[in-house]
Amino acid sequence: MANEQCSNELSCDKTSEKPYLLDSSTFSSEKMNNFGEFRFDSNRSMNSSIRFSNNDCTVEWLEPSMAVWIPVETKAKLHSGKWSLEFDVEWMGTHQIGVGFLLDWNIGSDWGFFGYLGSSSSAWSYDPSTGDIVTNTESIHGNLPKFTGNSGVIGLELDLPKNEIGKFTFIVDGVRTPTKQLSNSGAVAIPAVCLLSRGQKVTIRNLGITWSDPTPLNVFPPPPFSKSIKPAVGHGIEIIGSLCGRENCSDAGTLLMPFVCTNGSSHTGDNGSCPSCYACVLKSEMPEKNQNRQWNFTGIAQQYTRESQLVQTINMDAGTSHIYLNGRNFSPVPGHRYFARSINGADQFTEFGIDSSLIEPVTKAWTGVVCSIERISINPSRILFSGPANATVRSNLTLRLSYDEAHSWSISRILFSGLSGYSDIAVVGDGKNVALVFENGEETFADRISVAIVPVSWIENNKKNDNKKL
Repeated sequence: MANEQCSNELSCDKTSEKPYLLDSSTFSSEKMNNFGEFRFDSNRSMNSSIRFSNNDCTVEWLEPSMAVWIPVETKAKLHSGKWSLEFDVEWMGTHQIGVGFLLDWNIGSDWGFFGYLGSSSSAWSYDPSTGDIVTNTESIHGNLPKFTGNSGVIGLELDLPKNEIGKFTFIVDGVRTPTKQLSNSGAVAIPAVCLLSRGQKVTIRNLGITWSDPTPLNVFPPPPFSKSIKPAVGHGIEIIGSLCGRENCSDAGTLLMPFVCTNGSSHTGDNGSCPSCYACVLKSEMPEKNQNRQWNFTGIAQQYTRESQLVQTINMDAGTSHIYLNGRNFSPVPGHRYFARSINGADQFTEFGIDSSLIEPVTKAWTGVVCSIERISINPSRILFSGPANATVRSNLTLRLSYDEAHSWSISRILFSGLSGYSDIAVVGDGKNVALVFENGEETFADRISVAIVPVSWIENNKKNDNKKL
């Protein structure tokens, strides 16, 4: 059922073929492996008021238009499995906006008589301005989470089995909404957005299913630091707007990556220390309209720090993001983790210290270890730390929870009591579980690399310093 509006904003295909919803169980082997592209279909949209950027992963309504709303599909055709994606609504304004998906028909997607997302019976939209799931022009579930400001992130989980009825779930700024069923088995879904006001801007992210082409990094830290830079082991972060208060962080959308900078001195210090080592941050602010991201080195942590990880902390009176850095200790007196704090989005660090509650091993061969830190929820505020809790042996991989922005760690639990080394944390799905990738073994701490899916409830159902294991 092609779009019946047939306005100048959209092109309508005419066909006499009887319409039917596509069924992935009938696909040929070639079509079964075709899922389209995770980018907006800039060729299909004839509206000159909108502009595509970021390799067609971002769409923005820039110019005045006679249109009341502008629908924009992606090139993705998702089927035969489980899919996760995110709509980063970078600007909503005070108007409604729709993000969601349409089911694919043999003659194209059906935007309905009115031509907005959620207008037809085979399209579902989430409106973060009202907190509604909409289909066939009606709200099928209301009183759901709304954006607290002009921006936010809506996740979409699609469960699309070939021979069963599919289902979907919207996740609004980390909060899951009720799961809904689709109308047919073997469904093929097309993610889409519907812009309803000039200035609205949305970026679609496919959570690592595909990647852009590599971009050469031709920037270096300022003197006296060497051009020989090393990325830290682990992950970077994106600044979340809602953690700064009512007005949102001014640097929302900024990307931060931990690196290791050196000041050019190659000599080893006392007790095997590294006086030339400084944990540092590679930063990319949200680009201006139709501009590519630019990267620069900014915040430098204290001397003797090396591999580090970052987490954004909550400060409701802040204009820009507050950042906490947790780093490996390569000083003449190792054994506990270094930390540094920034109140300006990691442009500079202004508070430095050693966290005596976070032990890291010092052995004859190794000083410290790569640990991980990750925010796992906003309300309540919970930050998770992982690392071996043994002073002399890389062992006892322990998870620690902080409820006060990494000032203290009130809950700890041993995940793996054997030999263990580097680790990294990621939040899974709705945040009820975390994934932990870590080195471990029987002969050495790095015989193998394992992944553990850990319920957050298992960590919290433990008294301080209880040594139960998963």
